Amino acid sequence: MQIKIKEAGFDYVRLSHYPQSPIFTEACDELGLITIDAILGWQYFSEDKKFQKHVFQTATDLIKKIRNYASVIAWEVFLNESWMPESFIDFLTTIVRK
Repeated sequence: MQIKIKEAGFDYVRLSHYPQSPIFTEACDELGLITIDAILGWQYFSEDKKFQKHVFQTATDLIKKIRNYASVIAWEVFLNESWMPESFIDFLTTIVRK
C-alpha cells in the first residue's frame, strides 16, 4: 500500500460504504494517511423505517469500530447522490456526535 498511495503523494483516502479491514485502517495510521469513512447506503434512500433503523445501527457500529484510529478524521453521514430528508441526516449527525 505504501508504494501505491504514499509514494504517489496521496495523503487522503475516502473510504466508502462498507466496513474496511482493521489492517487497512491500522496501515493508514502507520502511514499518516487521513481518512473519511462513509456510512452504508450505496446511493439509496428509503422511507421504510426498517431501512432507516438499519442505517442508524450500521452507522453506530461503524463509528464505534474505528473511532479511536488516528487516521479517521470524519464520517460522511449522507450521500450527495441521493435525496434524504433533513430529519434523517440530523439523526445521523447526532449519532456521530455521541
